[in-house]
Amino acid sequence: MHPITALESTITQLRSPLVRDLAWACFSQALYCEQRAGPATGKAGALNGTSMFAPTAQRLSELQALDSRPDKLQQHLWQRAPTRRLGVYFEHLVEFFIAHDASLSLAQRNLPVRHGGNTLGEFDFLYWDRSALNDPLLVHLEVAVKFYLGVPQPLTPGSTDRWLGPASHDSLERKIAKLDAQQSRLSEHPQAKQSLSDLGLPVPHVQRSVVNGMLFQPAGQPLPLPAPCPERVHTASWMTVEAACQQTQLWQRGLLLDKPQWLTPLPSAELFTRGVPGALLQRALSDYFKRSRFPTMLEVLPHGTRRSKRLFVVPDDWPSR
Repeated sequence: MHPITALESTITQLRSPLVRDLAWACFSQALYCEQRAGPATGKAGALNGTSMFAPTAQRLSELQALDSRPDKLQQHLWQRAPTRRLGVYFEHLVEFFIAHDASLSLAQRNLPVRHGGNTLGEFDFLYWDRSALNDPLLVHLEVAVKFYLGVPQPLTPGSTDRWLGPASHDSLERKIAKLDAQQSRLSEHPQAKQSLSDLGLPVPHVQRSVVNGMLFQPAGQPLPLPAPCPERVHTASWMTVEAACQQTQLWQRGLLLDKPQWLTPLPSAELFTRGVPGALLQRALSDYFKRSRFPTMLEVLPHGTRRSKRLFVVPDDWPSR
């Protein structure tokens, strides 16, 4: 079994949904992961196409201990304003990990950089990494959690956008370009250096950009993976609501997922308990799309298997609506 697959198997065995989400956020295969030396070091960047943090034996042991008593994580999330925004929930999980990991310590989260009444940008996370044998390193970490659906042809002539967000307003290509050109280079701005100095912080020694999430191929029309993504990236399928309704008889159980349930796949036993029979999914999908035009994520358990799979279901005219 591949190490990533073995790790994901471990994650699904965790009992607490919150701890599963924490493990997924920190240790699952990233869609995109880049690390470069900070501007003061003068070294070239290097691609690191794995996970946000290394899943060491100590960290996995601490994760299992947290799973038996998830009180600290629950309290951490309860102390923050309730949110349905997946990106904010994802950042809360990353913050908890940095704040409680033995080799890391949080310096700042969501630190804005302003100049002349304008906001130039924001550092998602600044943290100290003491895992190396040399002096502690200040790391600037930019994070995002995204789910992109592949389209056979770009919507706009001349565009290279082939992997779109569910609302079809953003794309993987544009997100990575923004990370590379703006967000990850914030510390190079003179005002950012001044803001850091005012807090007693140096210019970051390391800059990391990590996009977690999943790619959804058009059902029956697999596309080449986008160049920035590693071969082991998470993939599934998307289909129209009409196509999905024609396949409901193939599924034992299914469940329409609300955010933030999009992060971690459900254990099959939990899906069997919470989901509805396949015969009722057609009605559930029809009712959903009468209320909403926004694509939804569906988790299903096909007949003859114990392994669930995920789908994105979109309106029949997506994405050209």
